Amino acid sequence: MAVSAPAGTLISPVGEGGFAETVSEKLLAGMLIGQVYRLKVGNIPGQEGKEVFPTIEVIDRLYPPPGQAAHFPIPVVLTQEELNYALDGRYVLRVIYLEDRQSAPPVREVPGQQRYYEIAPTQDALEVADRLGRPVAILRMGSRVPMPEEDEGQFAYQYPPIALQPPPVVGRTQGLETPLEAPPVLGRPSRNFLRVPASKSR
Repeated sequence: MAVSAPAGTLISPVGEGGFAETVSEKLLAGMLIGQVYRLKVGNIPGQEGKEVFPTIEVIDRLYPPPGQAAHFPIPVVLTQEELNYALDGRYVLRVIYLEDRQSAPPVREVPGQQRYYEIAPTQDALEVADRLGRPVAILRMGSRVPMPEEDEGQFAYQYPPIALQPPPVVGRTQGLETPLEAPPVLGRPSRNFLRVPASKSR
């Protein structure tokens, strides 16, 4: 999972017994399917001193080539507008999904941005995303903050396992079998395929 926020924002992932060390506005972490992860987002531009605590529910995964998981994370972009909504007491729900190649609009992706569609309050966001592609994660963000008398484990969904160190990246061809050379073309000798001499007719 690759979580990003506006420049200068600080993101703290949940860890065993509390929130882990604060990182910059970009977080790369391995998360398990079926778990809900709580994050702490602070130092928001224009909202310094305030914090929001969004959650990410992982409902599916990607299938990158072996050893390339760090190059193909699920992107979750927290926008300034959404963070302001949460601090104003509004509730933000966004379903991240993989587009269907047959029906995806021919629009070029802008680095650092995540396209989204606004739906009516009466529509089910997960159902709409399921029609557009394959849902992989659900972002929920509001104004809820941990209360002094609240159990930290309950607020953090019992601290599900999270990998904050990116997995090692291997070469794209490492571990793969050496491809075979194509059969020789008539009239062109091959280094690996020797021609059998024609037998003399008796």
